[in-house]
Amino acid sequence: QLWLFRDTANKEKNLINRTGMLRTLAGSAMYLIRNMQLSALDKDAAGMAAAAAEIEDMADRLQAQHFNNYENMRTDRVREFYLTPHVETLLPDVDGWYTHNSSFWHFGNDWSRRMKRATINSVEELQDQNWTLPRLNEGRMNMQYMMENGFRTTIPTLERIVSIYEEEMKALWTLTQRVVAISTAANATMIVLVAALLIRGIKFTVQRMQHMHLACAMAIQLPTVTSKKLHHFYRDTEQRIRAMEDEEHDEQWLGDDAKQLDDNSTEGGVDPDEFGFGEQGEHAEGGRRYLDDA
Repeated sequence: QLWLFRDTANKEKNLINRTGMLRTLAGSAMYLIRNMQLSALDKDAAGMAAAAAEIEDMADRLQAQHFNNYENMRTDRVREFYLTPHVETLLPDVDGWYTHNSSFWHFGNDWSRRMKRATINSVEELQDQNWTLPRLNEGRMNMQYMMENGFRTTIPTLERIVSIYEEEMKALWTLTQRVVAISTAANATMIVLVAALLIRGIKFTVQRMQHMHLACAMAIQLPTVTSKKLHHFYRDTEQRIRAMEDEEHDEQWLGDDAKQLDDNSTEGGVDPDEFGFGEQGEHAEGGRRYLDDA
């Protein structure tokens, strides 16, 4: 989980942010080219040079980020987008415009190269308002290329690669949620199993515990007043248990004797009255006195 968040997620986030800036660079370059034209019409060489320097800086940044994205392709979907010829552009020639399909890798490099080559025009060249293709030099032709393909192809293509990175980020988030859910369920199951084994083993463990040693050690370590209270409590409890056991034993003994006499009488054995154990015999009277005393 930490690897997913700290490494992959952070890289994907930075990749989205930096790639999203390519759209800004491409759009800003077209506006700066327009500023170069206006500066040339005003014969402002300094303003034209400043716009040209800014375009060159943007071209370097765009090319560096494009190369970095190419080196950090992680999925087959991104690799296919970079290497498959699917970007359709219009290329200028002296005979007119023609359609060309190229890969995103080639298109990004070509766009940054043409951005730089569009800044080589002089003030006098940009003051010429005839923009027909046969009359254009290399710099003005690259300007035409950027204006023709900027909003038609470049910005939509850059937005597409950013959307692919965002979809991969969402897929990573879904994967992370599943990993967390599975990990949590596995940990909970393990905890329940361990708890069940511990509870099951208590009945075997308790029997082997040193109850007498611990009880004696606790009694020794307790204060004298508390020890006396515990001694009196257990002594009284023991006496009550013994008294209850004696009463149960006497009742059981008398019941067994009475049952034995009844069995003998029923089987035609010795008459209890003959030996004084009947209702009127002296032994019966003694038995009643014994029960009364008990």
